[in-house]
Amino acid sequence: MAIKKEPKIIDKIEVIWLGGHSLLQNNNLEFNFRQDVSAVEIVFDSKVKLTIIPCKNVASNLRISIYELKHYLNDKSELCNYLIDRFYNDGYHGIQERRVIWDISVIAYMINKKWFTSEDISCPNIKKDTSYEITTNNHKITMVNYIDVDKVYSDLFKKLGE
Repeated sequence: MAIKKEPKIIDKIEVIWLGGHSLLQNNNLEFNFRQDVSAVEIVFDSKVKLTIIPCKNVASNLRISIYELKHYLNDKSELCNYLIDRFYNDGYHGIQERRVIWDISVIAYMINKKWFTSEDISCPNIKKDTSYEITTNNHKITMVNYIDVDKVYSDLFKKLGE
């Protein structure tokens, strides 16, 4: 909305977006993409400085177990205990012993980009079926291809445990 309302801001901001899937997938029908495809198109077309952290095959590697969380965070603080309980039964997806903590990917990227492997690519077009059309002559965006999950979680556990 901000880009649509005031396009001049694109020179002053950077968008780090957890959404869509990797370029290898045949659709982008994941939560963040499908919620507002036209918003994704606006961001892609705006030429804003854009980094994409794809869900499938990239952020999905941030899967962790309740056992790991308990090992590293149990009784470190009230917050840690709350997070463990919330992780185990989030009230929406039910009880799960393993799950992805999706949103830490963007924060981790802002903390240390060296934990990520990425490449600058020509911004893909979005086809009607939500898949990406690879291009060679559009403006450049950054596509994350890999997350060093161990470094992300080590940092998280260290900070939460202090």
